[in-house]
Amino acid sequence: MGGRTEAIMREIASLRAQRDELDRRIRFFESQLRVGVGDGVGVGVGAAAHAHSITLPPSLSAKLHAVGLHAGGGDATPDMVRRYRRHLLLPEFGVQGCLGIVDSDDVELGSLHRQIVHIEAYVGQPKVKSAAAACRAINSSVKVLEYHLKLKPKVALDIVRQYDIVVDATNSVTSRYMLSDCCALLNKATPSLNLLPENARVTCREYKRLRDRGKPHLLLDVRPAHHFQIASIPRSLNIPLPDLERKLPLLREALSKAAAAASRGGKQCPPLYAISRRGNDSQVAVRVLRENGFLYASDVAGGLESWAREVDPNFLVYW
Repeated sequence: MGGRTEAIMREIASLRAQRDELDRRIRFFESQLRVGVGDGVGVGVGAAAHAHSITLPPSLSAKLHAVGLHAGGGDATPDMVRRYRRHLLLPEFGVQGCLGIVDSDDVELGSLHRQIVHIEAYVGQPKVKSAAAACRAINSSVKVLEYHLKLKPKVALDIVRQYDIVVDATNSVTSRYMLSDCCALLNKATPSLNLLPENARVTCREYKRLRDRGKPHLLLDVRPAHHFQIASIPRSLNIPLPDLERKLPLLREALSKAAAAASRGGKQCPPLYAISRRGNDSQVAVRVLRENGFLYASDVAGGLESWAREVDPNFLVYW
């Protein structure tokens, strides 16, 4: 009996693998289909769109206002997006054709607390599949196309030209510039999805130049402690994001020491920069810091992934 049970289990596993492969191939071929003229509406690039504030064009801001989403200056906060996310997909909001989602990553259990479009049932599966399912659950009449791929220049133009609005939710400065160029060439609307204003962010290369000049500052690494122990940028201070508010006194003390060392007892506070693995948690950290009096805190955009890719190829990539 035991042998038959094992054989059945193996057959089930084989069939599930075949089903997953068929799903993958179907998604791939669907992504290759060109959307007809007039069908395109918007493409979301990156899985973090739901977690950022959104600056919308005036026409869309008016539609948000019509459904009760009052966003001063056209900005929609994360809470507003969560409360009114159904309206973002309803036909009366303007999505009457096709919604495209581009992302190469899979759903991770550790990201569910901040990437609210995903659920635990999709852990290990493509984010585009999870996000598309969430969209269809809200409004089954909206056509959703999944692009499970990295958005590179050779495919970006072909994808972007199919849509009327491009939502940039990437955490890579390189990708952001590439999408901006594509939209400029094709005259597409591009709502901004940065969590922070531009004056609260620096690129990895800018931060590298600051270090090379020896400019006094403090680098705050907000990753979990065991990640920090594996690899970190020299002379950085580790305070994991969940502990940040509780350990603000420790951070103030560290800044005071940095100021004293830089100016021999002077009171001028040196700049504070926050970094994380991909640049998402560090943006949250900067908001917390600025709300608690650290007015000159800035985010290192793209995090350590960008640092390893653009600045220090010898940095240990452990993920």
